[in-house]
Amino acid sequence: MTKPVVLDPTRCDFVKKDGSQCRNGAGKGTEHKGQGRCRTHGGNSPTHVKAAARRQVMAMATEADGDPLEVLMKTIRVAWGAVPWLQEQIADIDPDEGNTKLFIAYQQLYGEWTERAARFSKMALDAGVAERQVRVVERQGELVAQVIKTILDGLQLTKAQRSLAPQLVRTALLQLEAAT
Repeated sequence: MTKPVVLDPTRCDFVKKDGSQCRNGAGKGTEHKGQGRCRTHGGNSPTHVKAAARRQVMAMATEADGDPLEVLMKTIRVAWGAVPWLQEQIADIDPDEGNTKLFIAYQQLYGEWTERAARFSKMALDAGVAERQVRVVERQGELVAQVIKTILDGLQLTKAQRSLAPQLVRTALLQLEAAT
């Protein structure tokens, strides 16, 4: 009985029948050099390419703080952002020029990304994102009103000046809204 091999991560992770590890470098002869199996041991197969990409992402990923609602909203924007790009790609392909496989692939991706964006949007609706966004905007409005009131009270305006304040504040807020 052969004892388990301790794999060298810099080499192809294929283990031979005799229990030894392949001598080729990880990913040799593939587009994912340094990751996973070599070309000889199936490193160019779709499954291995995907696994190597997954390992590479995990190696590069770092922990990051993220507000769950912000993450969900960014995910929706990214998913939906792929849809118009795919529409452009589909429109630019002439299937009569022998690009039928590419045309079909883009159509399938279009369907997948549209479905993904819809699924994430439903998640956001189910999580009450819209209602929370309204509450945030309302709270921001309350804070702005409190700041304006504090400033006006601190200025100790005359009755005539105080009567002009609501119209001036309204005009300034409308200008601010138009600028954003």
